[in-house]
Amino acid sequence: MRSQKRWLRALYEPLAGVQTTKSCITIGDVHSDGDYKLILVDEKQPPPKMVLYFGLTPQTQTTLSDRPAAIVTFYSESGQSPCIAVASGNGILIYRNMKPFYRFAVPQEFLHPPEIHIWEAAKHNEQMSVETLKEGLKECLKDVGMDCLTDITQQFMGQKSDSARQNLLERVRKGLEDLNFTNVRLTCMTTMKRNQQKPDGVDVLVAAAEMGGVYWVDTQAFTLLEKVKLKQAPDLISTLGLFDVEYRTFVVCREGDVVILKKSGKSGLTQHVFYLRNQPICMAYSVNQLVFSTRDHRLMFYSIRGKCLNEIQLESPIHDIETFHYEPRQYKGVLVAIQNEIRLYVEMFLVDVVKVDEAVSWLRFGKLGREEGVLLFGTASGGLYAKIFRRTATLEERAHVLGPPAAQNQKLNVPRRTKAFIDQSLRERDNPQRLHKIYQRDLFMLKYNTVKTFAALQSGETGLLPSRDVEPIDFNVELLGFGPIFKVIVNVAGNKELPSARRVITFIFDRNEYTIKNNMIILPDVLPIGVRMKFSTHITCLYPEKQATSELKVLMIREKWKQPIFSSTVTLPVSEPDIN
Repeated sequence: MRSQKRWLRALYEPLAGVQTTKSCITIGDVHSDGDYKLILVDEKQPPPKMVLYFGLTPQTQTTLSDRPAAIVTFYSESGQSPCIAVASGNGILIYRNMKPFYRFAVPQEFLHPPEIHIWEAAKHNEQMSVETLKEGLKECLKDVGMDCLTDITQQFMGQKSDSARQNLLERVRKGLEDLNFTNVRLTCMTTMKRNQQKPDGVDVLVAAAEMGGVYWVDTQAFTLLEKVKLKQAPDLISTLGLFDVEYRTFVVCREGDVVILKKSGKSGLTQHVFYLRNQPICMAYSVNQLVFSTRDHRLMFYSIRGKCLNEIQLESPIHDIETFHYEPRQYKGVLVAIQNEIRLYVEMFLVDVVKVDEAVSWLRFGKLGREEGVLLFGTASGGLYAKIFRRTATLEERAHVLGPPAAQNQKLNVPRRTKAFIDQSLRERDNPQRLHKIYQRDLFMLKYNTVKTFAALQSGETGLLPSRDVEPIDFNVELLGFGPIFKVIVNVAGNKELPSARRVITFIFDRNEYTIKNNMIILPDVLPIGVRMKFSTHITCLYPEKQATSELKVLMIREKWKQPIFSSTVTLPVSEPDIN
């Protein structure tokens, strides 16, 4: 592919030494002079700095107090210069002309009153020890869970030693550590137009928080327009449409779910959730399609309603994807960064490849300076590069890809008809109905066996249920006894270090014929490595005189997981009569 004729290398700074993330990069006409500039947050040295570039040369920088989750440019008034919004902590910082202008504080979630009282007492009462504060916060943890506790509590409980907790408490008492009671931490942010789909139309800020809150913020009065609470933790966010007319908000969550929030006219906000087979890492929107890149090197195309259209398996890990929209020629597609190259897909077909000397870490495509189509990308070593899409460039190779393959024009070497072929043709001609019935029977049996096998997999008869991330745990079940009381022993052993989580063993059986002593066995939150643990319970046959057999299904489930980790089925034999 002739990528060198389509792209012009305009600017490059291989020694820029920039360390940033995709969400902390934006392009905007911040001076309202038609000259679009690159704005990014450089995290090379603390504290992080927001830098405005002229070309690829730093021009202005502003120091930020905390590490931001995302930055975007937006218009608060039509025709005016845009502002910069920085999502940091529990608020959105507004910058105009690279200077602080306003701070919008996101409304707090439910705060546990005893937790606040404990911290107030610890701050003003120097006689309170670290152990007393720790025990009080542990009680709050039991009441509401870690997710609902404030940031200062999570920071305190996350310290590795009591000396570190003592230092944190001393900083709070001396005023060196801000005692800010908040449990809202923004994770992603984007914008959407309010009522006009034009470049300088008024925007609405859309941000999402760690605890599942999604917020729509008015950029004129800086008030909350809409709020919705999700059960999942948002990671990526994208929007489509106008806020006052009809819009969709797409939220990619850490659990692998994609939530579609839709609002049309005066109707309420509706939610639709669909699940990707593997964890998505990037998201882009192109030509009424959602494009996701996953950890198993797949490029997945979905409709805006959540229907899978196509998927492409790539040979290398995908570092980033970006929407490609060249307005002068109405070219629309998606740019994909893998290893040492950048690929351009238009309508799911590969039409261009740009070779790069280093591994690409992020992509941005849009206006830069006064050029319409500029591809900005950063490398793993911190370099900055800019390539311009030539105004005379075309993507006509797509027509050859979409058309019939060249192999169709080649003449096939068809062999002569053999006697076996002629006999088979005569047989089919003389017995069309019989052959049709045989074909329909074989087709039905194929469908039947396929559905039967799939049902067996779903019901867990194979022992292991398919899941997106099976934990490395040895799990087996033993059944002892002749009846009517059977002893069930479950052996569990962790092969490697596992994250702390609530895991439970439960049982499914015919309750009309059997009864069990403990229907649920709670496992330790932390499983030792290589240590085999035994858990047991007793199941009793109620009517041994029936001489019937049944099945006992043993499941291991994990908190907040939709599917079991393991499933095993044990056959309960014919019970001996009760000798008592």
